[in-house]
Amino acid sequence: MIPNFQKIIDNGFSSHLKVTVPHQTIPSWPCLFSGQDVDQLGYYTFIHPIKGIFNSSVWKDRSILSIPNLKIFALNIPGTYPAWKINGEMIAGILSPSFSCFPKDLKENLEENWIVEGKNLPEIIKTFEMKTKLFLRKMKEDFDLLVYVIRLPDAFSHKVIGSEKMISNYIQLAYKKIDEFLGVIIKENNFDNLIIFSDHGLKFYTKVLNFPRLLEKKGLLYFDNVRTKRLRNIFLKLYDVIRPFIKIHIIKKFYIKYFNYEKRETQIKKDKGIDLDNIDKPRTFVQKLTSNMGALFLYGNDRNRIDIIRKSLWNDKYVKEIIEYNKSGFPDFLIVLNDKYILTKEPSFFIKRRTEVYSHTNKGLFLAFGKNIKKGREELINYQDIAPTILKLYGIKKPDYMKGKILDILSQ
Repeated sequence: MIPNFQKIIDNGFSSHLKVTVPHQTIPSWPCLFSGQDVDQLGYYTFIHPIKGIFNSSVWKDRSILSIPNLKIFALNIPGTYPAWKINGEMIAGILSPSFSCFPKDLKENLEENWIVEGKNLPEIIKTFEMKTKLFLRKMKEDFDLLVYVIRLPDAFSHKVIGSEKMISNYIQLAYKKIDEFLGVIIKENNFDNLIIFSDHGLKFYTKVLNFPRLLEKKGLLYFDNVRTKRLRNIFLKLYDVIRPFIKIHIIKKFYIKYFNYEKRETQIKKDKGIDLDNIDKPRTFVQKLTSNMGALFLYGNDRNRIDIIRKSLWNDKYVKEIIEYNKSGFPDFLIVLNDKYILTKEPSFFIKRRTEVYSHTNKGLFLAFGKNIKKGREELINYQDIAPTILKLYGIKKPDYMKGKILDILSQ
């Protein structure tokens, strides 16, 4: 039961949220808090092959957190590392490699055992409790706008290994804890308006589709030599048979060590200080993004076949959508599979096989409640509309670079 969520839904405004493409932490949160689209942001994922790893310098000048005449408390927002100077206080968290805050002496007033991000389940829960306690304290101080990004459901979906029932129980626990937090806020009633939104949804996927293998079977692109492929196929056919009889945490360790080529090769390149995308010697490759999304970069002679590849992908039964960019460092095609499939690069004897994993979906959550919010419901709103609407609450004109509109949720 999540009674406080229900109270907000019954007495405020609610909708599904159309989130960024791709629907992952970066670019989602910086776009949500700046009203920019992915093209404007210049990053479609965490790492740009030319610009490098995403950091706060990319978007801070266009963030609503930088509005000079609003005193703001910003906690745990992805993309805020390193924390920058604002009118108020900022503590970076999600995706931060180390602790970062503004002003620097803010750290002196935090708990000694402050955790940037939890590495295991007990730490994840402790991190939530620690940051929630701080946020409630800051609500009693003189801030115009307070922002707190809670990662609890997402963190559980990434960290918990087990059956659908086990993972679902943890997700329910996460929402129960957030609901209790909302209950405290509502009870204390020291706010004007409360807005809640997420950068994606969560879903339990049961099928995985090997995208490079699909391209090979269609005769479009080839990624492996035949001998290596046959050895992998023989092993993985056996692996699919014995996997149900082995504990899942053992399977995960074994897979990461021996078969998660993308993760292992990325780590090797990091250790050696090599550019992650090896732009000095470009070659065609598939990049896994999140859930049912991946990116396809074409180089060399493959670029001469771009029209053939485009047409074939659009006509494929597994492909829901392809998005094209004409931007340096962006993929030629961003691939969106049908909703039932996880996109993967892992080698497999089959094009598709069963898997069990929670991952992102392209619909987030949007709720609003308070003295300036009118009661209502819409089926779907756009992420670009959130930042302009927040500015309207404070009587601040929408900047020209924001493409979104002001939502019709405000009372006169």
